Amino acid sequence: MRFAPVYLAQNQSMASSFKSTGVDLNQTVLYSIEAVFSGAPVGSFNLEVSNDIVPVDPSNTNPVGPDPAGNVVNWVTYTGSSTAVSGSGNFLWNVLEAGYRWVRVSYTATSGSGSCTITFSGKGV
Repeated sequence: MRFAPVYLAQNQSMASSFKSTGVDLNQTVLYSIEAVFSGAPVGSFNLEVSNDIVPVDPSNTNPVGPDPAGNVVNWVTYTGSSTAVSGSGNFLWNVLEAGYRWVRVSYTATSGSGSCTITFSGKGV
């Protein structure tokens, strides 16, 4: 199996809402996403997924590098993936046999501030 660890966000401000870099799950069998956050943020995280049939976009850049999901238009909140944040901490989503093509993390800020680093680890053929 191949192993693919990448940053989806690095030292991202949690004072306002944001979307992480997206991941192309083509040939990924299982994955986990970990969010580690500090400070006093108040808000919620969700996974967003898509089955858009679009080419990988190596030209759309953000602070952690190219966003392969730059061409994706239709994102859907993954049911049951929401987790509330009220202070520093961490959270991990562990997904087996994902049936969709793309995934990213969405953070909706309510108040407070802090910073967040999100890492993706995937295994596949």
